[in-house]
Amino acid sequence: MSKQYNFHGTGENLVINGQLIDSNHKSTVYLSGHFRFLSFYDLGSEESPIEVLPAPDQELVINRLTVNDCRHLKISGMDRTEITGLSSDVGFHPELPMVMLNGEHCLVEGLRVFTTENTDSWEERTWLEEARNGIILDGEYCYARFNKVFNVRTGIEVRAKHGSAIANRVSNFFNDGMRALADNVKLANNYIMFSKSCGSDKVHSDAIQMWNHEAPSPDEGVLSGVSVLYNYIWNRSDLPGARMMQGIGCFNGLMKDGQVVGNIVATDHYHGITLGMAKNSVIEENLVFSPRPDVRKSWIKIGTNKLKRFSSEGNRIAFNESARFIYEPEMVKHVIANNTTSTQHLAEFQDARWAEKAVA
Repeated sequence: MSKQYNFHGTGENLVINGQLIDSNHKSTVYLSGHFRFLSFYDLGSEESPIEVLPAPDQELVINRLTVNDCRHLKISGMDRTEITGLSSDVGFHPELPMVMLNGEHCLVEGLRVFTTENTDSWEERTWLEEARNGIILDGEYCYARFNKVFNVRTGIEVRAKHGSAIANRVSNFFNDGMRALADNVKLANNYIMFSKSCGSDKVHSDAIQMWNHEAPSPDEGVLSGVSVLYNYIWNRSDLPGARMMQGIGCFNGLMKDGQVVGNIVATDHYHGITLGMAKNSVIEENLVFSPRPDVRKSWIKIGTNKLKRFSSEGNRIAFNESARFIYEPEMVKHVIANNTTSTQHLAEFQDARWAEKAVA
């Protein structure tokens, strides 16, 4: 038998646990109003899943949302749920994610996650001081889909083994758009655009960056089974308030048995797709271009990582199109076939309109 619960917030903190919800039954939780901090703790099971929704015809605003040690819990924002708030207003350190999901078989979808709606008045240093991290997935089999994440530090970080981020929109970030940091992570069909300058040379941006966060040192880690599929990436560093952004990269450690397939990467940085060390991975059917080829031509590269502990071998690089290709240490260690060195599609990538059409 399914049970229903209703909670209305007026700006307070609320922890929803087994004292407020009977975890022995399938449950639907309806939320409305404003919560400064909302947390779900130790709830749910395969037999008793929990679904969290905004109450019918109600808006929902949360300054920080966490899910800890939950199982089979699904949060559906239905595009009526905002996770937002300036760090200085809501009292949370900007490095803390606005959404933290830690559990097994948990999902967040349809959320609008943003520090503030409009940053037109922000100076570069304001990004560093105020912008908050977006979504972090931890645990196992945790997912984020159909979320809109913008005006943030890093958009979506997947630490959950077998986790995924699918069909999200991430824009206006000064750190990374997305991160794949655990084995068997999938990042697919996401829209990632607009890297912002934060006034610090110590921070650089990647649309998608990968390493194994559990390794003693990132340069010594092995990241296995990661899939980066059919993502749309765009950036120009000459726009007002913008900075250079690398495309898809694994610069630390070894990427093993991975897939980088079907992505469109348009960025005026050298690193369109760069795998520092890769083994038995597939890089196929990607389009990589610079919107400003007269300044910088982007490449697809299999290279060497910083410590050179590993060697790149056994990769398949095929049916890609890019202005440049670089293979290290030797081409003979890879299967290379039917790649095209070209800029014939360049006109399509001069501005962001192609990406808007792609995800419409």
